[in-house]
Amino acid sequence: MGLQAQSSALLMLVLVLFLIRIEGNPIPKEVHENGIDSTTLVENDVNQITGCTLRPSICSRGELFPRFLCCNDRCVDVTSDNDNCGVCNFRCPFNRQCCGRLCVNTLINIYNCGGCGNVCPIGRLCIFGVCAFSRALPFPVPPSPVLVPPTPVPVPPTPVPVPVSPPPTPVPPVPVSPSPVPPVPVSPSPPPVSVSPSPVPVSPSPSPVSVSPSPVPVSPSPGPVSPSTSPIPVSPSPSPVAVTPSPSPVTVPISPSPGPEIPTMD
Repeated sequence: MGLQAQSSALLMLVLVLFLIRIEGNPIPKEVHENGIDSTTLVENDVNQITGCTLRPSICSRGELFPRFLCCNDRCVDVTSDNDNCGVCNFRCPFNRQCCGRLCVNTLINIYNCGGCGNVCPIGRLCIFGVCAFSRALPFPVPPSPVLVPPTPVPVPPTPVPVPVSPPPTPVPPVPVSPSPVPPVPVSPSPPPVSVSPSPVPVSPSPSPVSVSPSPVPVSPSPGPVSPSTSPIPVSPSPSPVAVTPSPSPVTVPISPSPGPEIPTMD
């Protein structure tokens, strides 16, 4: 048989023994679930002698690292038994306690402070089995704070900005064609008429003309006969008087003064 075959056979043997160790628990699973097993009896009475020397498998629960071992013909918990801490017949010193298969000082160990499994908070030390600066249990309930309404602080009013109207947009002037205005006729005021104060020359009245009566033969007639009269000499009419120009020429006629009446002869 070759070396490789021997190694394979040895490996198979180890696996078979391991399976037998796991599956070889004679106590049914239902008994463990109902709480009636040898382990429970051992936990209730550690000093109970069960006679496990001939049957050491009765102390095991099928764990890879069994918690209960048969020590001195009885099943003991090697994770917390000070006389069998971790293995059988390993006793912890007087100031140590078996916690998790190890002998620890519960007076200063922060993971087992005052007892197994008591872990101190982060940043605190274990002093004489008590986590430093830790409060006593149970924690007192802090009193509820009294709600006092805040004092109102007078705040000056915020000035409201006054809206400023935008400047008016200049409107370009619209060219307007001037309408023709008819000329208004203005009548010229008549200039003042100046009349010269010079006296108007008047021709002198004619002197009386003496008429000598001529003898007229009178023939007897039934009726009166009117004597013939000679024509009366009349003076020539004077020329018109020149006057300064005015809006309209004015001609002043000068009538001749009447001469003396010439008596007629009947």
